[in-house]
Order: sequence, then structure tokens, then C-alpha cells
Amino acid sequence: MRNAWHFYYVFKVVCGGFGIALLTP
Repeated sequence: MRNAWHFYYVFKVVCGGFGIALLTP
């Protein structure tokens, strides 16, 4: 269960960074 939570956290961080990259030229 802990691994799943860690994976979700990493996934959210990656998505957030990707979104910022798209918004920032």
C-alpha cells in the first residue's frame, strides 16, 4: 500500500512539473 501511495505522489509531481513546462515557454 505504501508503494502505491509513493507512486501516486511521484505521478502527481511529474504531472505538475509537466503542466508547468507547458505553461512556461
